[in-house]
Amino acid sequence: MDDLIQKAATLQEALPYIREFHGDIFVIKYGGNAMVDPVLRDSFARDIVLMKYVGLHPVVVHGGGPQIDEMLKSLGVVSERLEGLRVTDDHTMDVVEMVLGGKINQQIVSLIAGHGGRAVGLTGKDDAFLRAKKVDKMKTKSGKWVDPGRVGEVTQVNPEILRRLVDDGFIPVIAPVAVDAEGKSLNVNADTVAGKVAEALPARKFVLLTDIEGVRGRDGEVASSLSSSEIDSLKVDGVIEGGMIPKVDCALSALAGGRAQGAHHRRPGASRGAARDLHRRRHRHRNHALSVPDQGRRPWAMVVCPGLPQRHTMSRQDDMLRTAKEVQLGNYAPAPFVLTHGRGRRVTDASGREYLDLSGGISVLSVGHSHPTLAAAIGEQAARLMHVSNIFYNDRAIELAEAICARSPFDRVYFCNSGSEANESLLKLARRYHHDRGDEKRVEFVSTRNSFHGRTMGSLSVTGQTKYHKGMEPLIQGVSFVDSMTSLHSMPPSPIELRLYSSSWCKPRAASSSLPRSS
Repeated sequence: MDDLIQKAATLQEALPYIREFHGDIFVIKYGGNAMVDPVLRDSFARDIVLMKYVGLHPVVVHGGGPQIDEMLKSLGVVSERLEGLRVTDDHTMDVVEMVLGGKINQQIVSLIAGHGGRAVGLTGKDDAFLRAKKVDKMKTKSGKWVDPGRVGEVTQVNPEILRRLVDDGFIPVIAPVAVDAEGKSLNVNADTVAGKVAEALPARKFVLLTDIEGVRGRDGEVASSLSSSEIDSLKVDGVIEGGMIPKVDCALSALAGGRAQGAHHRRPGASRGAARDLHRRRHRHRNHALSVPDQGRRPWAMVVCPGLPQRHTMSRQDDMLRTAKEVQLGNYAPAPFVLTHGRGRRVTDASGREYLDLSGGISVLSVGHSHPTLAAAIGEQAARLMHVSNIFYNDRAIELAEAICARSPFDRVYFCNSGSEANESLLKLARRYHHDRGDEKRVEFVSTRNSFHGRTMGSLSVTGQTKYHKGMEPLIQGVSFVDSMTSLHSMPPSPIELRLYSSSWCKPRAASSSLPRSS
């Protein structure tokens, strides 16, 4: 009975957080003693299933260093670590894949399934969703540079396969094995993978489960909080070293300028307790990148929270704003925040605050942010061929031009890099047309008085708001302004004969016609 009362109390206490985070993604880095102790393994799997049942979406990234060490030892292979990363030759890579992608990954999937969850095991080789490049060299403690073998640095995470699994009710369980551009396996640090996955999805929270009590300062005591600059200093001084380096680095990277909060937990139920402890202390430790609870309180899990409101987050956004003002020239008065990522109609700034994006059209973004189909198409194209100069033909541009011609009255397409460039091209096209006919003086451009077309000289010339002309004169001549486009219909027809005509740069398609100026 006491056990049932305790469970009921736990759920009652968790209810406000379940409501707040319902439908959100949690990325959980699973490692340490919780992967070895049978009781903790079972408790972890039960907590993950519970999270899924109450409407949260856990994504698990696991390590397996001790298990790999044990397997290598049984095979008589000596393994060396550098800065928290394993030196990996071809034979070691085979063992890494066997242990991580096979034994451990399937054990976790089976444990989750045993508690009623639906889990799918993955490595970065599945759909090549986790890409990396080989680390060319690493420095030993003696100062010598060595080739670490098949050790990788994560370069890209394609989250589409993970999102589909989550949307279909599955719990992704990811082993930290990536692929390079040639499809070869690379050993990547699990903490780093977890941080990159959290950043790419993006996750509402990022949880790191560890055996250690936390990040220690120069005095050897667990630091209650650390700023990003303090972390950099401790790394330089060698206080933060070894396996702790990728942990703090992945936390800062996952936040992309947000704040990491920490809670610690030894007993079963670490995931629930960590989130609860976080919210109890969410008003503490302002302007810090990593923070942990008071000494002696259930050390076990470090929680990174990209989604905290701005007033509770570190001052990294302010630092970024100051830097932007120092190094960037703006053409508008920008909003006082730094956007880092978006999903659908919402965007998130560097402090974790979310906004409804009602001005996406300014950036010609009508399909919403991170649209799966668009992201997949861009990723596919980037994997095939990036931008090439217009002195070359490329297959996708030809396909697009053909589709545009088939759906419009025009026979040729000119691709521009921006709206202003398109305006410039149109102005030049009109002038070129009349130049070829020997009647340059008959060119006239008509625009509206309250219009804005861009910052280039041609676009400014047809911009009706005169405040943008100041200091830019002389502008292009031959521009007339009307109060509205409907005013054009009351103007007399233009004597200029407009036609699609034959020349060295435009193929004829339609017969000539005498059109009113509004056409």
